[in-house]
Amino acid sequence: MENRDQAQWQVALIRNSDDVIIASLGEIFITVFRARAAQALVRETLDDLLRFASMRPEGIGMITIIRENASFPTHETRQLMAEGFSQMTIVASVTVIEGLGFRAAAVKSVLAGIAKILPRVRPHSAFHQLGEACSWFSEKVSKAHPEWNITPRKLEQALDEFLATL
Repeated sequence: MENRDQAQWQVALIRNSDDVIIASLGEIFITVFRARAAQALVRETLDDLLRFASMRPEGIGMITIIRENASFPTHETRQLMAEGFSQMTIVASVTVIEGLGFRAAAVKSVLAGIAKILPRVRPHSAFHQLGEACSWFSEKVSKAHPEWNITPRKLEQALDEFLATL
């Protein structure tokens, strides 16, 4: 049972580039934006996301981490993201915005705007700390899909271990 439990909490790498990391953890799609969120990059990421979601008609969870050095997405890029998100069922979505200050507040505001216009991307929230994001996300996902067995501690540990390998 212990090995099966460990396997459940292994993050699987889908794609790793200088700009973005795409991974999954069970029914959860994970995106880490490292640098620029150019339109071509977002389009590729959405293609990965749509493939992932198409295999999970009951919905997916989304965790997005925006590194402190990541650039602010353009209006066109934000529109592209909104269009892509509208094509799938997202059980819960959380964004971790690394860093503090004006840039982080601006990113959080843009994400709130996207979430408001897309009823299928609810609930959504943004945090500055991974632990807070994992707690919030686990609570929301557990209400919709208790069978996913998401716990804040195991989720945070799995993400920390995965991010440490990059």
